[in-house]
Amino acid sequence: MVLQQNKTVPVWGVAQPGELISVKIGRQIKRTIANKNGKWQILLEPVPIGKTYEMVISGKNTIRLTNVAVGEVWVCSGQSNMSWPLNRSRGGSRFIKDSKNYPGLRRFDVVRTIHKKPQEDVKGIWYQGKKKIWRFSAVCYHFGLKLHKKLRVPVGLIHASWGGTGAAAWTPMRILKSQRAFYPILARQKKWEKRGYKIGRWRYWKRYRRWRRAVKRARRRGRRIPRRPRRYRKRWHNNSPSALYNGMIHPLIPFAIRGVAWYQGESNVPRAYQYRKLFPALIKSWRARWGQGNFPFIFVQLPPYRYRGLKTSAYNELVEAQTMTLMRVKNTAMAITNDLGSLYNLHFRRKHKVGKRLATTALGSVYKKRKVYSGPIYVSMKIKKNKAFVYFRHSGSGLTSKKGRRLRYFMIAGEDKRFFRAKAKVNGRNTVVVWSKRVPNPVAVRLAWRDYMRPNLFNKEGLPASSFRTDKWKGITEGKF
Repeated sequence: MVLQQNKTVPVWGVAQPGELISVKIGRQIKRTIANKNGKWQILLEPVPIGKTYEMVISGKNTIRLTNVAVGEVWVCSGQSNMSWPLNRSRGGSRFIKDSKNYPGLRRFDVVRTIHKKPQEDVKGIWYQGKKKIWRFSAVCYHFGLKLHKKLRVPVGLIHASWGGTGAAAWTPMRILKSQRAFYPILARQKKWEKRGYKIGRWRYWKRYRRWRRAVKRARRRGRRIPRRPRRYRKRWHNNSPSALYNGMIHPLIPFAIRGVAWYQGESNVPRAYQYRKLFPALIKSWRARWGQGNFPFIFVQLPPYRYRGLKTSAYNELVEAQTMTLMRVKNTAMAITNDLGSLYNLHFRRKHKVGKRLATTALGSVYKKRKVYSGPIYVSMKIKKNKAFVYFRHSGSGLTSKKGRRLRYFMIAGEDKRFFRAKAKVNGRNTVVVWSKRVPNPVAVRLAWRDYMRPNLFNKEGLPASSFRTDKWKGITEGKF
């Protein structure tokens, strides 16, 4: 495994009540006594980096953990695009073959677990090199690999994700019960349980009657009696509120980590306005429970995709919610990927690009190894006569258009809220001027405010701008919970 460098390292477990426990690593030895419930925890001083260790945990029995490295530890979590395996991504076979050259990159795959209550233990094994690499998260692997190469230290990746899951499944129940905005999530779960219980009972009695007829036939023919069908029991699923936090995240706490890499949001697009509160609540709750301060939380801004059955700007409202989280929650960073995805394939194969973009964001925001680590993000707008001057942050050494072409997908509106396609050009290092003859008195500007639009505004470092809107007019997902 990998221990986090430059931090106190919690080591914890279960023993007999009152049992004396000692933990030894390198020259460091710490002792404690198990409490009346048999639980114990020891905080090790920061362990020096540069070699592998053996950790010896002694009580009435002894546990030896070998090949323990010290470096950077990250948790990778989210839904399907985070869980997408290396062998199904572009260039997967080449990356799998090459993985044997990086023994300092260690991986822990959390076994998918659903639970109604927070769990204390988690299933999984640490691997290094080529072993079991084919099934590991492609985004997480390339994220860790780039950090490993740039920082030149061991990197530990703890991967815990599940496809098709909403943010509520990864949020503690206490948080969901504490805010009125999340009550519809809990109400929806109760409705599903009630409906599922009715369907389950109906199916059980249908199978029961079929079983009784089969029993009569078996007795008449002298054959073995078939097994009786099981009664229906209420079960949670992978989208039940808190189910995945309880089974896959809570057991990891308080393992010392540097931060979290997050790629999720597709399942929350129909309720994008709710995500404005849900996503920040998730981040703050993880930090509070880990007890390691406001550790870095880096997330992927969703790339454009044509969501079936939804209006074209629902996606943009989810992106807007992600950007608002970036602005309002401290020590967060966002990797903009609107130049990488596929409009008609939610699970596009270029996962190495996303992983590297995520690592670039971490190298700049966390490790201070890059000055420019994000694409342009809208800050403010000023109206001068019939033109709108839009200002950006993260413009780097200057704004530009991809391949020198004219800027596209800018739209402008007046007080009547009717948007028209606009002309736009770069004006200085961090400003774009937008105008249209059809809007003599502009009040609002939008960029790529449709799920099929890819903006070609970049900074000169090659990172794309995020879609945005300057207005606060009612959105199509507002009020949908």
